[in-house]
Amino acid sequence: TLTHSHSPSLTHSQSLSFHSFELHIWRKRCIHCMCARHLHDVMMVEEKQPEPKAKIIQVDTSEKKPEIQHTKTKYIAPHQRKRINDPEHDHNPSLCASLTAASGRVVECEQFVRFAEERSKVRDCAVPVETAVPGLVCSGCEKEIAADEEACEAEKVKMFFHPACLNCAKCSISLVDNTLYVKDNKPYCGRCHAAFTHKRCAGCDELIFDKSCTMAEERYYHDEHFCCWYCDSQLHGLQYTRNKANEVVCLSCYTTKCATVCCTCSQKIAPDAPFIQASEQAWYHQTEACYACSKCHCSLLDKEAFQSGESLQCKGCAEAENADNDAGDCSACGKALDGVCLEIGTKTLHEACAVCKTCGDALREEVTLVDGELRCGKHTE
Repeated sequence: TLTHSHSPSLTHSQSLSFHSFELHIWRKRCIHCMCARHLHDVMMVEEKQPEPKAKIIQVDTSEKKPEIQHTKTKYIAPHQRKRINDPEHDHNPSLCASLTAASGRVVECEQFVRFAEERSKVRDCAVPVETAVPGLVCSGCEKEIAADEEACEAEKVKMFFHPACLNCAKCSISLVDNTLYVKDNKPYCGRCHAAFTHKRCAGCDELIFDKSCTMAEERYYHDEHFCCWYCDSQLHGLQYTRNKANEVVCLSCYTTKCATVCCTCSQKIAPDAPFIQASEQAWYHQTEACYACSKCHCSLLDKEAFQSGESLQCKGCAEAENADNDAGDCSACGKALDGVCLEIGTKTLHEACAVCKTCGDALREEVTLVDGELRCGKHTE
């Protein structure tokens, strides 16, 4: 297996002890950082040796050809366009791990070749309309394209669009600098167009040409690719769960790599263990010991619980804490007490409100209550 340096723009690789990309033997992702191949500055090349153990990755150092300029929108030359949402392995069987000679899928490989040939006939791209043509109508918004507006054309089907209107009819990705396919007079990206006729394996990201496949939670898999995302162990007939990226994971890997920690006992919560989520960041084992009041330690199962900072409280402890924190209102202005307050006789006041009723000076040392009003030492009579 050949490895190449990870793209420096991907900062998440900084946490790894190495900075390399190594392709999984059949998944379209790095085996180290788990991120997709298209997030790395690498490209797939066809392997020349028979039956390689792994795909060979080669850094794309080819010199980019100049872009075609047109008013405000820049169009990449068609032969230089990257197939975003139109992966190479949808067109080249040698890049498909599910169609190697070892897989025994001879008939399926032939079906793939015919499918790719038919799609190549309708694969299109947008080119700028260099000169204004009166009467053009945008196939996206169905409005006339004014003489001073930009326009582009899907060459094979002779359809015109405002650049902002040329989006996939299903996923809405821009198709200005993408390959596109037209079906029922609507433009589609490669992935959405292929989905009209074939299911896609959620494990290897390749189209499925088999007569049978595995379906789990509205996603499809080659039978041999219904595996744990981390250890590749088969999941047929076994319990499994999903990680945050919505990938299927065996219970063992979930516990070691993905499980949330209980806020009380600091132990990982197994995927098959009952739990209670009190907030987005607060998870607890559903036991009397873990889901309990942080003050009196009574169980909160089947009881009303209150969040206090990062801990839980029962109703009694929460009300008692709120009562302790309630300082009341200022005897002078009537507003809630906060900050520095003064207690003078039976009165509690904000520091700024403690002034002599007669002269308005702030009360510091000698204070007297005369008929319920505050007086300084000079105005006690």
